[in-house]
Amino acid sequence: MNSKKTEVYRQKKAEIRNRRARSRQEEKDRRHHGSVTPRKKLSLLELLARKKGKRRESIVFPEHFSIIDNPAESIRCLNAFKSALLSGTPLYLNAEGVRTITIDTLLSVLAQMNAQKTKKLLYSVGGNFPRSEPAQTTFRDSGFLDYVNSKTNAFPESRDIIQIKAGSLADPDIAKQLCDFSIQKLKMSKIQTSGLYNIVIEIIINSVMHAYEHEFKYNRWYCYAQYDREKDEIGFTMLDTGLGIPETVRKNHGERIIKSVANLARGMGATASPLVDAELIVSALRGEFRTKTGESFRGKGLPTVREFAESGYIENLTIVSSSGYVSYDPQGSKLLALSEPLVGTLFFWKMRNRGVQ
Repeated sequence: MNSKKTEVYRQKKAEIRNRRARSRQEEKDRRHHGSVTPRKKLSLLELLARKKGKRRESIVFPEHFSIIDNPAESIRCLNAFKSALLSGTPLYLNAEGVRTITIDTLLSVLAQMNAQKTKKLLYSVGGNFPRSEPAQTTFRDSGFLDYVNSKTNAFPESRDIIQIKAGSLADPDIAKQLCDFSIQKLKMSKIQTSGLYNIVIEIIINSVMHAYEHEFKYNRWYCYAQYDREKDEIGFTMLDTGLGIPETVRKNHGERIIKSVANLARGMGATASPLVDAELIVSALRGEFRTKTGESFRGKGLPTVREFAESGYIENLTIVSSSGYVSYDPQGSKLLALSEPLVGTLFFWKMRNRGVQ
């Protein structure tokens, strides 16, 4: 009789061990296939959501996920993500079908999540990686995973990349790091990088100052840089999560906007109404709107960036803010009116060693 009980006990114990082993293997498989958060334990938000009958909402990233190259579809997706975060619904970011991705979209995703942290709202976000190897490499190389509490190991920082950096204060060390990176990769002198230092500092200062006017008040900026060996150039991406250029101009200069934009439109042979935000960005680049202190955007600001673009010091300058998209060119800029607004202001430019000081 005792022997039978012992055998039953052994069988049950073996069954428990097998169940635990299968559970560990399933968790390992999920992580291997790119699950950003483990599924074994539920967050407080998910437990509350289950009681209310809520399920995870899936946000599907577009095939070409890029604010710079595919603004309409990408911003629509980012705004859907923002709305879902605000609703408190547990989210699953489905990036499986993404073929190409640029860092600007990942910066925007991080900015939205950090905004919720600042407001002390509960949220739960999981997700997967793209099947596309180049897109998956962007996720891992960029440093994005270091900010989302992922259980998947990020790649160590590449020698050709300055991984995502973020801050809430003016930080000259970040500007110096980007300058040192340019000296190393583009064989520039220290004097040649002084312009880059000024551009980065101006954008950071704008972010810190304008954040106090933003509804979330989480005043954060993000930056990233990547060296292209084939083209011997560096691409810089910065996101200012403040109020946005058009909204700042409207708030400070509402009475002057209609006349200024109309004049700008006539000069470009365009109709003002569809391109208002983009035209306001161009006007701000020209220094046409100044704060009560007489300074353009609390410093030399955007006119400084424009001057470096016109001199050829930087190339491919693109600014996206609110519903305006500007690809700046002294010979003729490309302006777009976006159907949905971007939160904050995105800056992108490229830089080569042209011997310009």
